[in-house]
Amino acid sequence: MADEPAGVDPIAVPSPGDAQPGWIRIVVVVAVVVALVLVVARFVKKDVVTNWEVLASCSTVTDVGPARVSATLDMSACLTEPTDPGIPRDWPIVTFVLPPEVGADPTITGITSDDTKRTMSIAYDGAPRSEGTQTGGHVLVFVEVPPGEVPPAPFTVLDAAGSTTVTAVP
Repeated sequence: MADEPAGVDPIAVPSPGDAQPGWIRIVVVVAVVVALVLVVARFVKKDVVTNWEVLASCSTVTDVGPARVSATLDMSACLTEPTDPGIPRDWPIVTFVLPPEVGADPTITGITSDDTKRTMSIAYDGAPRSEGTQTGGHVLVFVEVPPGEVPPAPFTVLDAAGSTTVTAVP
């Protein structure tokens, strides 16, 4: 031990490679925690629909009635020309009714579908009343959702028209 500097214990001095395993452990623990949170969130928030697409929106003054889910884009209830209609992917199209304040091209933030409660609802950002449509009627939003995301019939659509029971899904 004559080669060692005085006062330095060779066993207590960590080598440069010894500091990395601590960081690796931290990264692994963080990755596992994030993965668990994602798995739990996916199963807890199972009612949140993903891959939905707004196909069109328009103003209306007519009642949409219980025909809220269709296999084709039916804009016959539109009072005004719909916004640029999208191209359907042959998925069910759910028609939601929004208040006139949202304007002709509303910002949709989410769709929920709850199989246990048998409900579907829409979340959107509201526009100031002065920026909305001036027709006095509601705004229809045609949303295409993946086939497995529509609750089994009968189910209830919750939107600005209140609650509407859908008795059949094409």
